[in-house]
Amino acid sequence: MSHGSECQEHADRIVMWVAVALVIGAIVKTLGQLPYLDAIPFSVSMLVSGLVVGGINMEHDLGVYGKAVDAMIDIDAHLFLMIFIPPVIFESAYKSNFHLMRRIAGQALILAVPGVVISLILIAVIARYFFDYGWGWYTALMFGSILSATDPVAVVSILGSLGASKQLSTLIEGESLFNDGSAYVLFLLWKDYVTGDYRDAGE
Repeated sequence: MSHGSECQEHADRIVMWVAVALVIGAIVKTLGQLPYLDAIPFSVSMLVSGLVVGGINMEHDLGVYGKAVDAMIDIDAHLFLMIFIPPVIFESAYKSNFHLMRRIAGQALILAVPGVVISLILIAVIARYFFDYGWGWYTALMFGSILSATDPVAVVSILGSLGASKQLSTLIEGESLFNDGSAYVLFLLWKDYVTGDYRDAGE
């Protein structure tokens, strides 16, 4: 098989995976409107659906779709982030109420910077003393910075279904937008210490 044919086949598998994922999402969204199922957040339902499909693919041969799932498993992580993260951040920022966001920006920044630092330290302490990995402090702090960035999608969805105030939902979403940046900067800082690649303040 030529290189061009392999690339075309790989692209076809990715398109198939996206198409099936959209179909599953539509089915889950429709079922989520039924009584007794409407309390389950959409993101949680999609997570469970993905785990089920992945488990079935591991135990049984799904044919062409199984190969599509395998292709997505092997996709480059950086490419995946570059494709999906910008639309997610844009959608969150686009739906935010500017005037409400300006009023709660101070609270969001307090949660996003000191809050992330406190969370990072607590996670690092747990990783350092309770995990049997033999990590040093720099590695534990790097691990803590990864877990300190929160994803509010499920929380905001639950708050919306419970009729919580828009100000609370905006505060959580705004904090999430800010803490991604602060957690990433802290991650790079501790990663440089772990790898020995020290930088000055200008870098």
